[in-house]
Amino acid sequence: TKRRVVLPVVGAMLGATVCFVLMLFFITPIRSVWQEMAWLFSAVFWCALGALCYLFIRSLLGRRGRS
Repeated sequence: TKRRVVLPVVGAMLGATVCFVLMLFFITPIRSVWQEMAWLFSAVFWCALGALCYLFIRSLLGRRGRS
């Protein structure tokens, strides 16, 4: 179960890094670099929270099915 949480977070961190680099080189910045980084870290947080919520709901449904 630990791997089920870690893999989405690692994927979100890699995706955020790629998006940040692409935004720096190809998109004219509207906001400061720090604000862009804050948005990306927020995306990683929400991805991790979504993975945890998915595991929580799955564990609840799994326990109910076993009873």
